[in-house]
Amino acid sequence: MGLISKIKDWLGWSKPVNVGGSPPPPTPSVPMPTLEIFAQPGHGKSSYLWSVLYMLRKMNLVWPNYLCSPRDETTEEALDGIHENFLAAHLPGRGPEANQRRYHLDLENMVRWGTRDLSVWDWPDPVFAGSLNGNRPEKTNWISPALWLVSLQDLGQVRAETLDMRFDDLIRTRTRQGFPVYSRPFRLMVVLTKGDAIPNLPLRLRQYLKEDPLWQAVRSEVSLLSPPPSAPAIHRPLDEDEMRVYVGTMVGIHEEIRDWLESTLVGHMLIRRAAANQVDLRFAIVSATGSGLVEGQSLRLPWTPRRVLDPLFWVLEPGSTPRDRI
Repeated sequence: MGLISKIKDWLGWSKPVNVGGSPPPPTPSVPMPTLEIFAQPGHGKSSYLWSVLYMLRKMNLVWPNYLCSPRDETTEEALDGIHENFLAAHLPGRGPEANQRRYHLDLENMVRWGTRDLSVWDWPDPVFAGSLNGNRPEKTNWISPALWLVSLQDLGQVRAETLDMRFDDLIRTRTRQGFPVYSRPFRLMVVLTKGDAIPNLPLRLRQYLKEDPLWQAVRSEVSLLSPPPSAPAIHRPLDEDEMRVYVGTMVGIHEEIRDWLESTLVGHMLIRRAAANQVDLRFAIVSATGSGLVEGQSLRLPWTPRRVLDPLFWVLEPGSTPRDRI
């Protein structure tokens, strides 16, 4: 068995998923190594994780047999706090000291991806905040796919033009930690955060953010303590075929983002550097809050996460590209 096959077996990518009209039989949770998220300070890592965790808790509205369960008391308390802050339109605290948590979840009976064990850190990373990373008890996981959150507008004009150099910082850190360029494959999801605030975002990408069926399903939830709506929103669970369409659209958006970035010199340089360093880039765009309207530490509008689960879906996909399965 080759190295890539061994890695796929370890990550659970090569295992078939049992989905159908009736609940699948219980299956052991496939351990997914710690999901690494790299981000410069201020690029929305904590807000993004809050949105991901909130949406993961609500995905039973999309997948009827799905369950999301915290694996420890710390995660359970954190999920309670995130839910409360979401409803109050509060934002995460600022600074690395305010956001140093590990979240550990069981995700059961996901359509298309089955059952997985997810662990992710909201912690200063070794690339963009290396001096603050010394207290983390786990080593950085450079084997499984990783996310790189990039807020283009927060980079500013000068630093945006050197985005490919920030990529070099990431690759050099990986190499220093014992993973040479040709040692093993590296899949990196470049996630454009705060997508609603990108001024020159192509119309197709802006529409993709706005028309998120997963968020529309979550919005349809009926509260236990609220009066029943006079005209309840109607949503339909997504089955295997519909998730195939969702992922197919996600692949198309990846290609559109790539083409858009590659039309600029810095985007072209980034993609070329990735190819030279044997890095398989994937692109996604998200909006954790749905609005940049902020007053102090609160949003002026309710939280409206858009497409925040797309990067996680990329991580869960087997093979080099989801198009291989569609």
